[in-house]
Amino acid sequence: MLIKNDEQTELQFGNGDIRMASTVTTDGVGYITFENHDAPGVINQPTYNQDTFSPENYPILMSFTKIESIDSLIGQLLYAKENMIKLKNMKEEQNNGK
Repeated sequence: MLIKNDEQTELQFGNGDIRMASTVTTDGVGYITFENHDAPGVINQPTYNQDTFSPENYPILMSFTKIESIDSLIGQLLYAKENMIKLKNMKEEQNNGK
C-alpha cells in the first residue's frame, strides 16, 4: 500500500496490493513504477500494462540513469532480505526451544 503524508511516502509491501512494473525508455533511462492495486493480489505475480509508458501517469516511480544505481538498490534489498531471514530463523529457534 502506498501511504503518503506531509513528510514522506511509504511503500508498504507484503499484501500484494502494490502494482510494480519496470521499463526502459529509448533514451536509456530505466524506471520502476509503483501504484496501488484496487484489491490485494498474488505476491510476485507480474502484472503488465500494454499502454505507452508515461512517467507522469504513476504516483511513485524510481528512475535510473546508471546501471550501478540499480545494482546498489538490489544490494540494499538483498541485505534487508538477509536480515529478515536471520530474524525469522532466530524467532523460530526461540519458539522451538520453549
